Amino acid sequence: MIRALKEVLGEINTKLTAVNDELNAKMAESVNNSRPAQQAQYCGPYKLEKTLGKGQTGLVKTGTHCITGRKVAIKIVNKEKLSESVLQKNMYHLNQTSLPGNNL
Repeated sequence: MIRALKEVLGEINTKLTAVNDELNAKMAESVNNSRPAQQAQYCGPYKLEKTLGKGQTGLVKTGTHCITGRKVAIKIVNKEKLSESVLQKNMYHLNQTSLPGNNL
């Protein structure tokens, strides 16, 4: 059983490495092919797109995963305007979001 688990983990690691390499290549390609005025902005593996809304502490933008194409909303927080109470409120909100594969 341990041997089978090691094999599965090895396969997962190989696939994750391939995805990471592809992501790095796509991000490098995007940077090399864009002019400075049209250069895309990224947050991790997500390409930032239009702004959905703005608030006291930051803004929310749509994003698309570079490899999977999955659409998400990304909250960008301005650290200078962040207070402890707002942080606690946001952390509570983060606990309410679902994670991929979570069947609760």
